[in-house]
Formats: sequence, C-alpha cells, structure tokens
Amino acid sequence: MALLSRPELNGSHDSLSSHRKQPQIIWLKLVMALGLALIILGHYLWVVVKLPQTMGVSGIILVAALSAVGLIMSLPTKIYLTLLLMEHERKLKEMQKAASSTPDEN
Repeated sequence: MALLSRPELNGSHDSLSSHRKQPQIIWLKLVMALGLALIILGHYLWVVVKLPQTMGVSGIILVAALSAVGLIMSLPTKIYLTLLLMEHERKLKEMQKAASSTPDEN
C-alpha cells in the first residue's frame, strides 16, 4: 500500500514534472545571481576603484561591458517570476475545480 502513495506509481505525473523543472529553476537562479554580481562588480569598479579615470577608455569599456552582461544575465528574473505566477494560477484553478466538483453535504 505504501507503494501506491508514491505519485509516480499511482498515475499522478505532477511531481515528476516538478522534478524535471527543478534543474531549470536552479540554472535560472544561478544565472540571475551571476548577472546581479556582474552588475555590482561593474558598479564597484566604476565608483570605488574609479577604473575609468585610471584606465581611460579601456576602463570605461570594461565597466560598461560588465554592467551590460550583468543586465542581460539578470533577464531570467522575469522568466522565473512568470513561471512562479503560472504555477500559482494552476494551483488556484485546481483548488477551485476541486471545490466546485465536491458535492455539498446537506
């Protein structure tokens, strides 16, 4: 009986699909964190180290490149939030469907 309580054996594939999504979510979070780190590094080099003043045009290009790549890498934030919203809406619809399909006991 304990085997039937496992979702993968009783026909429910919801947990299987969530296990497949986990590596994608981890990669999205990793890319987001790396992007934010590059933005912060670019800002640090610009404000604290004053790299553009010491290196000239090369310093400006380096700081701009770090910031630009960081901004591009932080774009998955929007994808991640969209995935979270879609999952939340799916769960709400399932709960509403389950609540409407259960007969009222009078």
